[in-house]
Amino acid sequence: LEMLLDNIGSSVYVRERESGQIIFANRSLRQEFHQELLGDQLADIFEKDIAVGSSMGRKEIHYDIREQWYELYYTDVTWMNGKPALLCSIHEITEKKEYQQKFEENIIYTIDNRVKKENKLLKIVLLILFAIFFISVMYVSVESIYMQSKMDSYPLIQKIYSDDVHANDNEYFERTIYSYGFYVKYFYK
Repeated sequence: LEMLLDNIGSSVYVRERESGQIIFANRSLRQEFHQELLGDQLADIFEKDIAVGSSMGRKEIHYDIREQWYELYYTDVTWMNGKPALLCSIHEITEKKEYQQKFEENIIYTIDNRVKKENKLLKIVLLILFAIFFISVMYVSVESIYMQSKMDSYPLIQKIYSDDVHANDNEYFERTIYSYGFYVKYFYK
């Protein structure tokens, strides 16, 4: 088993649960983390965020001193001496994390630009709606002014009819407009 773990591409170590001592470190770990292994710092770097009682899992860890990202896989095992131990496998993933960060930034940039474009479109739609409202108000106002000028020019009888009342007076010219919520009929000669 030790020969097999020595020849894989990952850095692997085994820490005895009771004593906390490292009882195995493969060749890759001894080369990559020589100083950390001598200073007994591996637990402080890689195991500090493992929840108490957690028997297996995966963590992404940023090692500030090296400015690199690592992925840690860990699991409880019974080692060859029969004692419970924690087996840890470490992979360097800095390039993956940088790509992931650039991808996330690109997505945020894309979403931000899309929101800006939609906000511009919303502003344009609101301006168009305001223009339509303004034009309709102006039309009603101009129509009212026009009818007022007709009333000044002719003898006028103004009546507001409900739906059930009708008047047919052949002596007068009839004009109906819709103004401010009312149908107004103007009669003039």
